[in-house]
Amino acid sequence: PSTEKIEKALDSIPSYEEIDDVIVIDKENKTVTLNKYNDNDVVISLGGIAKGYALDVAYSYLKQFNYPCIFDSGSSSMAMIGNNPLKKTGSYTISFRNPNNPSTLLPPISLNGDHFISTSGSYEKYFEYEDNGTIKKMHHIYDANTGYSNDYIQSVSLVSNNCSLAILDALTTAIFNIQDKDEILSLISTIKETYNCNLSFIMINQNNVTMSKSFKDIMVSDFDDSYNVTVIDNY
Repeated sequence: PSTEKIEKALDSIPSYEEIDDVIVIDKENKTVTLNKYNDNDVVISLGGIAKGYALDVAYSYLKQFNYPCIFDSGSSSMAMIGNNPLKKTGSYTISFRNPNNPSTLLPPISLNGDHFISTSGSYEKYFEYEDNGTIKKMHHIYDANTGYSNDYIQSVSLVSNNCSLAILDALTTAIFNIQDKDEILSLISTIKETYNCNLSFIMINQNNVTMSKSFKDIMVSDFDDSYNVTVIDNY
């Protein structure tokens, strides 16, 4: 997009404090009214949470039958009910794509019982463009402050046994636009405390891997020596 189009789009994005003036929700009549912002029309995209919310609804329905199953929404959001009936251990083995080479897989994890998984990555939906002689990547997660996508990480995955997939989807999207790792950890802690849930995470950028101790504990095998791995305790 041209710089002018990006700047116009940015002028249509209200701040968090202004949201209630722009998006008016009438719960009684079940209506949503979008007011103009800076004289611009406002559009809501549910891309950051829609698939997670849909899986939450599906999970709530299927859970009443308590039939063991695993299902996904485009492979970036997954939900599990019960144990794997095809294994004596009852575990499901889940593999994540390698963001450096999506045709290969990262070391898998093993899960038993109900779990929810969400992944955001920059390695599938993107295009490359030239900026003053430098080739840059524009992927599908934009920074609302700049109108461009960031390259702080290539992939982030969250795993929980009691957190809404809509929340996990929103959180993986938000993490993509946070450069400071301490700020990311603070946000994860806030979500855990606010929703009283467990969260395991892994973030990858090139050969640098940052994961929670709880994520390492569910890994079937370790990363090889080509990766720089940091394990965060107390998470």
